Amino acid sequence: MGRPNRATRAAITQRRADAIDLKLAGVDWLTIGRKLAADPAINSDRVAYPQGYGIDKYKRGLEPPSDKRLMSTQRASDRFIAYVQELCASNRTRAELRRGLGLPVDRCNYLHRYLVPFLAPAHGKQVPREQRRAYYAVAALIAARPRAVRGAEPAGWSEGRPPENWFARANLGACLGQAAASGVLKARTAEDVLHLMCRQSAENIHPGLPALTRQLANGGVAVDWAVLLEDLARWDRDRDRIATRWLESYFRVLHAENPASLTVPNPLNDRTEENES
Repeated sequence: MGRPNRATRAAITQRRADAIDLKLAGVDWLTIGRKLAADPAINSDRVAYPQGYGIDKYKRGLEPPSDKRLMSTQRASDRFIAYVQELCASNRTRAELRRGLGLPVDRCNYLHRYLVPFLAPAHGKQVPREQRRAYYAVAALIAARPRAVRGAEPAGWSEGRPPENWFARANLGACLGQAAASGVLKARTAEDVLHLMCRQSAENIHPGLPALTRQLANGGVAVDWAVLLEDLARWDRDRDRIATRWLESYFRVLHAENPASLTVPNPLNDRTEENES
């Protein structure tokens, strides 16, 4: 293939911009690729995708899925949380998932039968170690929720639906800010806990999460499990950026007039993170 001309380079640049916009909206890269592959300026070899909308459907004149439809695609983390919550409808399953609280994957023998069927199709045979630890940890935390708060919604949610903007959803720093503002935790205590976590590796964060999330739940502060899952899965690779986001969210919520409903993200830090991920 020769060097692309100006028109082709402009089309490629536009497609890249489209891809970034879709990624910022939470669309996975495979779905983005299937959508953008239909454009002959990009897919010059006219290779058809086996699934989704590709060059073959483009040639037949079929309309591609709209951006709105793609942007509504559920994130893998949200699908996992929904899957675990369904599992927890069984008392026996919930009890077995709870046995993984604070433990590394190698000691979560009772969780494999429930989590591997989800993780294998979603991630293939090899799931990175830190990601597996995050999935197993969050599954155990969900199973350990007190009965009285199992139906509670995180800040910013409405009738079971999260905010459209991923970064408007409450991370753990925002939850601690809400707890401090409402008196569930003393502000100094919450801040000390947060600073300690921000200095630790993922391996050292996990053991303290069961007690912390239970204290938050008992105080009426619901954790957005999908956000916690993604942050833990990326912690060792991107700790400084995630820690900064937690700290910013903590102080923003702590000093807000209505901490429970605050869902305003930090656009500079968040967009930079997505563009570089």
